Amino acid sequence: MLFGALQKSSYLIGLGILATYVVFCSAQDVALAQLLQAHDPIVLLVYCFTVTALFFNALQLRSKRHFTEYCTRLRKNVRSVVLMNITTAVAWITTGYALKYIEPALATGITLGIMPLLNLLFGRTPKTRANMISAVGIGASVLWMSVNIHQGTSSTGTLHAGDCWIGLVCSLICSVACVAQVEITKSLSALPESERWNEQQILAARFFLLIAVGLFLWPNETTFALNNSGNVISILLLSFGGTVIPLYCLQLGITRCDTF
Repeated sequence: MLFGALQKSSYLIGLGILATYVVFCSAQDVALAQLLQAHDPIVLLVYCFTVTALFFNALQLRSKRHFTEYCTRLRKNVRSVVLMNITTAVAWITTGYALKYIEPALATGITLGIMPLLNLLFGRTPKTRANMISAVGIGASVLWMSVNIHQGTSSTGTLHAGDCWIGLVCSLICSVACVAQVEITKSLSALPESERWNEQQILAARFFLLIAVGLFLWPNETTFALNNSGNVISILLLSFGGTVIPLYCLQLGITRCDTF
């Protein structure tokens, strides 16, 4: 009985943490979308996730024990780490372009709305009647939003057909990648206690490929250089308010709640 109460309490805490993630994520999408109208998504992603990766990897250096444990986890789970990096890179690069071409609420709504259905089809989510009804209902609302976008209508005004398709495809690809990375990180956090990854270790190990791909795709010219204090402050605020805090909240929620 005590175990059940503790388990329920942990689940409720997880839901609260996920709600915090949604708030931060919404603010991040709006801020990022404004910047992306004038700047290349690759540039902003590289800046933000370099700060994020440095922060979480620095936490692994706070003691010899933490560093040794982190390195051991990396060596023993190479396949999972590689897959986690691939799905993370795909998810965030497509997110950047989706936010550039369609408004934040639509991009986020499509990405998150299709995830329950994908979880039922390809994940470990139990195929109960309630889950199926919820997934289909949310998927129908996503379809309705997609039709409106394709018709060129949104709260920001008329959209070009080409931009609509790019935004829609990027949002869908992002959703698939997100489902995959949630399953991978969930499995790492569910390993036996002696091998289990904590949230900080997962976040420290997942952005290497994203940064490398971003540097490879770096544009020849960029309008967002870190040669003035305003841009530096913007990147730090976006990094901590838009990636470090919300992604840590998300990872805590994934550990404590069902993926559905």
